[in-house]
Amino acid sequence: MKKLLAWVTLLPFLVLTILTLCIWDVLLKVLFPLHRGIHKAVLDTGIHLLLIHLRVVGTRISVEFKHPLPVDRPLIVVSNHQSVYDIPLLMWYLRQHSPVFVAKRELGKWIPSVSCTLRSNGSVLIDRKDPAQAIPAIRLMGAEIARRKIAACIFPEGTRAREGNIKKFKASGVAALLESAPGALIVPAAISGSWRLFAHSLLPIPFGTRVYLDVLDPIEPGNIPAAELISTVETKIRASVAARS
Repeated sequence: MKKLLAWVTLLPFLVLTILTLCIWDVLLKVLFPLHRGIHKAVLDTGIHLLLIHLRVVGTRISVEFKHPLPVDRPLIVVSNHQSVYDIPLLMWYLRQHSPVFVAKRELGKWIPSVSCTLRSNGSVLIDRKDPAQAIPAIRLMGAEIARRKIAACIFPEGTRAREGNIKKFKASGVAALLESAPGALIVPAAISGSWRLFAHSLLPIPFGTRVYLDVLDPIEPGNIPAAELISTVETKIRASVAARS
């Protein structure tokens, strides 16, 4: 029954998503030079719609914040990475913190709305094959989140875990952010189940997928070495994802 529902609901889901991305793309490009506040409202609305459309294929999203997050200091949100929906998921539920991302360069091209947003909101698009280019750009983003007191989101696995198996976390990106935003609070975020949305490469999207976002207790970095911090964060995220399995 679920397999039949998956095929029946796939077309309306794709139509709604593509229409939203295309219309949203035009609005973002027109409004960005005119008014930052209106641009942000349109951005948040489009992100919310993308998540709402997932209900068409029976997806349910559960979100839990283990602790309230401050709005008067920069945040470094460290998350595991399972699918392209991880970005809108974090953008919507952390919208109060105006999140920016360390993302691969390819996401800045040809994707309606998403590419425009990542290029214009202060996110860093890196070439994963060129670490020498990436670290200085991440440091600049760290200085920006410190100035604006917003959130930087980083996926330290470096790529998606397409079958949900968490890869080893790398410390270099978080270390670069902390160098230029030493007062930032580290926020581990565990995403579970989003990999299943693309388990069959949209042919179809499994009906009734459960996706979880658990924003875990924040960590004061203090003088803790970045490698030790990232190891602690990885352990916490692995435990959270395992508990949702």
